[in-house]
Amino acid sequence: MAFILRGFELMPILQQDDHLTFLAVDTISDWDELLAICGGHLQYSALNQLRHALQGRCRTIVVEHRYVCKDYRDTYTNWYAKKFATYPDKCSRLLFFRDSISGEHWWNVPSYAESFIGYSVIRPTRITCIGRTILDPEHCSGVQGYMCVQEYRANLLGERLTVKGLPHITQDTDVTVCAHAAC
Repeated sequence: MAFILRGFELMPILQQDDHLTFLAVDTISDWDELLAICGGHLQYSALNQLRHALQGRCRTIVVEHRYVCKDYRDTYTNWYAKKFATYPDKCSRLLFFRDSISGEHWWNVPSYAESFIGYSVIRPTRITCIGRTILDPEHCSGVQGYMCVQEYRANLLGERLTVKGLPHITQDTDVTVCAHAAC
């Protein structure tokens, strides 16, 4: 596993460029690296929600920078772009995998596609940041009961990933309120 030196500590980053960051999450503290990797848009409370749901079940997180989310793009165009504050027009997307991805084989998506357990869009909003999220409930802690799941797709490096899950989004109290989240 390759590590990148930052200051006097090592970050568990397998691969990083302007578009993608591959993060190994072997310990609880590895999750905290997402706060910096997501450019300050991921809030600590949201990180704890994701960590609680996936800790021990997720070994690699791929962060897609400058991700164009169709849900956020719509609310950005109709709301955030018209406010008297500056909001970024792109998000970050976190893709979660059960297996560790080798630093040498990060580009070979089919070799680890079967371990895909979901994704979460991190919106650059101030109140809450968890956007469109799909997680496989079989790989989340604390999930009980019967659920209706649907198959969803995501793309990574041009390869299709699929996951069966149920959608989730947080309400930002500006635009994304009960009705929008329910839709």
